[in-house]
Amino acid sequence: VGDQGFINGFKGLFAAAENNIRVIYLVCNNGRSVSLTKQSKSQDIPNLSNNSSKFLGDIPGLNYAKLAQAANIKSYNIPLGLTGKTTQLLRVALNSALEYKGVTLINLNIPSAPTAWRGIWSVHGNE
Repeated sequence: VGDQGFINGFKGLFAAAENNIRVIYLVCNNGRSVSLTKQSKSQDIPNLSNNSSKFLGDIPGLNYAKLAQAANIKSYNIPLGLTGKTTQLLRVALNSALEYKGVTLINLNIPSAPTAWRGIWSVHGNE
C-alpha cells in the first residue's frame, strides 16, 4: 500500500495484531499522496499541487515503523533510496517477515520523483 492508503486503513494493522493474523504490510512511503497531487495539478489547484505543500504530505515526524513497534508489532524501517543496500535490507526484512507467525510492517521509504519510477510503473496519465 502507499503511505496515504496505509493511514486511511490504519485500523487494519491493529486488528490483525489483535487477532494474531499472519500478514505483511509493505508500505511504499514516498511522503505524500501522489494521486491527489496529480489530480490537483490536472485541476489547476496550485496550493495543493505544489510539491512543497504540506496539505498532501505525510504527518511530519510520524514514523510508521516506530508506531507499529509501540504496539508490539514487528516492524522495519528501510531508508530512502533504490540502492543495493536498500535492496539488501528489504530482502532481510521480507525473509524475516515470511518466517514470522504474526503481523509485520515494513516501511519502505521511496523517492517521490516520477523519474525514479520510469520503466517500473506508469508515471503519467490517470489524472
